[in-house]
Amino acid sequence: MILPLRSTVAVAAALAAAPLAATLGQTTGAAPTIVSAVPATPNERFPLPPGLAPQVAFWKRIYSEVSKDEVLLHDRNRLDVIYEELDVPEARTASAEVRNRNVLEAARTHTSAILRALAAGFDPDTLSDDAERILEAWGPGTPASAFAEAADNVRWQRGLRERFAEGIAYSGRYQTHVEQVFREEGVPLELTHLPFVESMYDVRAYSSVGAAGVWQFMPGTGRLFLRVDSTVDERLDPIRAARAAARLLRQNYESLGTWPLAVTAYNHGPYGMKNAVRTMGTRDIERIVKGYTGRGFGFASRNFYTEFLAALEVRRNFAEHFDDVEPDPALTFEEVRLPAAARTSTLARALALPVEALWDLNPSLTPRARREDRALPAGHVVRLPAGSGARWGAALASLRAEPAPPRPAGGASPGTHYVVRRGDTLSTIASRHDVSLTELRAVNGLGGRSLIRPGQRLKIPR
Repeated sequence: MILPLRSTVAVAAALAAAPLAATLGQTTGAAPTIVSAVPATPNERFPLPPGLAPQVAFWKRIYSEVSKDEVLLHDRNRLDVIYEELDVPEARTASAEVRNRNVLEAARTHTSAILRALAAGFDPDTLSDDAERILEAWGPGTPASAFAEAADNVRWQRGLRERFAEGIAYSGRYQTHVEQVFREEGVPLELTHLPFVESMYDVRAYSSVGAAGVWQFMPGTGRLFLRVDSTVDERLDPIRAARAAARLLRQNYESLGTWPLAVTAYNHGPYGMKNAVRTMGTRDIERIVKGYTGRGFGFASRNFYTEFLAALEVRRNFAEHFDDVEPDPALTFEEVRLPAAARTSTLARALALPVEALWDLNPSLTPRARREDRALPAGHVVRLPAGSGARWGAALASLRAEPAPPRPAGGASPGTHYVVRRGDTLSTIASRHDVSLTELRAVNGLGGRSLIRPGQRLKIPR
């Protein structure tokens, strides 16, 4: 159950009225709470160590209870300690995103100041309500050093309930196909739910570092298993990328020896996890999560396995958490191999289908290839709506090798615009919109060393 949330206005007003020097004497709102550590159902392949149960409980709450307009202010290492629950509506514009960040940063700074004051010593008779609640959350006998460390570990997490519900619905289209792929590859079916951790099953998901699709493959890793170019990017196809994910997970397991380590390696990399095992002298996932401090093993890697366990339980038991969500019906289709290069528009005409129907079944066709009506290469396997196979023989007669249409003279012309967000780089923006980095720089007059900033509007080449 979510406790009553403080309004954004109230948060801002309370923080503005509370000088940091007087943080122990000011009251700003709701008590920190301890998340109930209700464990997911463990099994032999994916055990839940008791010491990691609070993390799983936290992520279950984020996935199934906390909405996109709610934010939990919590300790980075002790996820069972919630300092505050804030009402901060999700930003829809760059300026709103800046305002939200200012509100959250002010709340974080205020909480950190209270923790530092507690670390410096305090008189129990003069504590503010906020300080008393924070003290109670950490429990009696907490040493001052713990408060000092906690002051640097205050973090916020926005709820994902709506995105998880959307992912449940959309995953229904692919779940049976992905499960069949994992059976063929000999990988546990539990791992078919990993896209909820990676992307919430957003088929067009791009990360700030260039990972793409529901399985979030980086370009380099994707090319080890998939076709990745400006016409076909199989990272965007949940089924074809599922086979790559299954093989990568199986390799991780064969290299590391346990599924918890294999799952964590999906985020941190197999070599990083080998170093963790070597450094810690154990394959125990709890000891590694709690004790390993290697380079790059940050919050995301440390929580990846417990996020997976939480997502697994919420997805399997979604009816207990979401009253009005049902998975979409499974996609039905037929697959054919192109004997010659052909545009999807040509295929659509030959089969008397809307071209959008082919795009929907073939998400690996990049946005740029759709815009330019590029030819798919000979030998490419195309999905057709179920029942189209009977018309395929007749359609073959109309196919011939088709080159991509010529590019307009004079380089790229300006098309849509994109507002830069925090964490964006030119390369990730270029990848997300399927344009070359050179074109993106040229149309915006940017040099090789030019910097971009949040809120900046960039032209996206056609």
